[in-house]
Amino acid sequence: MKKILYLFVIALSFAACSGEEQPVVGNQNDTSNSGNNANNGNGSGNGGQQTEIICPESVRAGEEGLIQWDGFKEGDALCLSSKGGEDIQLEIKAMTSSGLTFYVPETVPAGKYMLVLVRDSRKELGEIEILEMSCPVSAVSVPSAVTCGDVLEITGLGFKEGCVIVLKDAENNEYEFDAQLTDLGVVVTVPEDMPAGVYDVYLVQSGKTWPLGTGLQVRELPREEVIKELVGLRYIYPYDGEIMSMTSWTVSAGEPTTLEVASYTIEAGVETKDSYDNYVSYDQVKFVLDHDGMEISNDIEMSYVRSDEGTVERTDVVLFGKKVPTEVLWTYDEEGRLVDIASEKGSFSSMEYDEAGNLFRFHAMNFGYSDTSLLNAAYAHDAVWGYMAVMSAHKDPFIYIPYMLGWQKVAQQVQLPSSVYLPDPVDYTGSTLIEHPFAYEFDEDGYVMKMSWTIEGNSHWIEYIYKGL
Repeated sequence: MKKILYLFVIALSFAACSGEEQPVVGNQNDTSNSGNNANNGNGSGNGGQQTEIICPESVRAGEEGLIQWDGFKEGDALCLSSKGGEDIQLEIKAMTSSGLTFYVPETVPAGKYMLVLVRDSRKELGEIEILEMSCPVSAVSVPSAVTCGDVLEITGLGFKEGCVIVLKDAENNEYEFDAQLTDLGVVVTVPEDMPAGVYDVYLVQSGKTWPLGTGLQVRELPREEVIKELVGLRYIYPYDGEIMSMTSWTVSAGEPTTLEVASYTIEAGVETKDSYDNYVSYDQVKFVLDHDGMEISNDIEMSYVRSDEGTVERTDVVLFGKKVPTEVLWTYDEEGRLVDIASEKGSFSSMEYDEAGNLFRFHAMNFGYSDTSLLNAAYAHDAVWGYMAVMSAHKDPFIYIPYMLGWQKVAQQVQLPSSVYLPDPVDYTGSTLIEHPFAYEFDEDGYVMKMSWTIEGNSHWIEYIYKGL
């Protein structure tokens, strides 16, 4: 019994001793720093235990990045270390108990770097990739066109002093312009001698180049308008083999006013005048046919009745020595375009216009306007009325005399005709029309110098002669 009690007491004593704090060898709370822990146990938080360093995988040049870690201390510096060992200092924008924000300069080349903490020594925090800087300008707007000599305005946010605008054409020719900052963006002046064409637009800023836009149309500097007076026409056409014929209109500048309508033969380049009629006016109202003695011709007098604006309203024509004139009325549409010239016996000439205002038909001839490259030609109506004048030189000369003198106001052509439709010579009904395309030659001011076409393989052309005012 005593032995059992003794064993029981020993068991109680052992249990009491096991409930007391045991001696500890070493610091069981010490946690060794990993490779991402930069302050070697000297940071704050958790009684010296620091969080894991989390670096961004990539940051774009010109932008900010965040490193999450509670071990940063005031006075720390941060840099990028390239594979070649070159350091690039980074600006620390903000530091908190949980990390810091840094800024990568715009000029940092794209590539992979090591983020390095510089304190008493260098500590590698982790690898990072620096991406190519994105365009620093946002909300960019580039106009669709600019004229040489004008200001090109590009709006946007983020342009900096010293930036450059570059225009590049399809052949990679580049034209650089120093930009001037404005409240809305930048402006540059396009030189007057800048080649016209289509360009892509680029920005050079902080040593880098970014595209801003494509398809900028640079237009030629408009020339000072040159007004030329049509003073002559020469219509040249086949006669016999190599021999050509020519009908010409020539305005005489002096007193009295004279219009000569002449016929020539051209052989081996030599022009021979076969006949001509001189229409002479002493009062700018009545024209009298002055016989030249080179052919039998009838007397003709043409008196023009004009409105206060100078537009011809009526022509009184006396033929064959008759004392009673034939009254010819000139009719206009609501747009002021001449549509008919007729006597009581019938129409001498009727005219029709398309929706754009171009002369579409006169006599049995139709004009076509399919070639839009012939839009906005200088004084296109001279080409059209000149064509009509030489085609009717001997038939209805009184119709075109006012035009050649600059009296007659005609519809302002917006386009040169691309072709003329003439009756098929083998169709005696006149119902079949054949298209004859026109070709043109222009002077330096855009005026038509020559209109040409072919009929049955033979060349026809009109030469236009101008006098600058």
